[in-house]
Amino acid sequence: DVMPHEHHAQVKDMYSWQDVARRTCKVYDTVCQDQPLSLLDRLDRCYQRGPVFGILIAVLIALDHLVWRLLCWLYPVEDVEQAVDYPRERNAQSGRSGSGGSGSNLKQGQKGQMGR
Repeated sequence: DVMPHEHHAQVKDMYSWQDVARRTCKVYDTVCQDQPLSLLDRLDRCYQRGPVFGILIAVLIALDHLVWRLLCWLYPVEDVEQAVDYPRERNAQSGRSGSGGSGSNLKQGQKGQMGR
């Protein structure tokens, strides 16, 4: 039998959350710098993954693209309300994380727009 507190102590020493955060930021920075591929390039990359799996993934991506185009037609981007920028500077100064919250940082006029 494994004692829970002993197992926790072993797992606790396996991770450095600062290292996990550093590596996560590195991945996000790399992804943000990548240029988006065209649909044909994406389908070609998938097709190269193999005769069965590649075709399956290419079909799913093509279907996803068709659904996206349908949604763009049904809900034009001009009609979609833009999300309010989250005040990250204020949270960085107070030591709070940027996730969650009750929306109390919104300006008075912005609260009513959220429920549309």
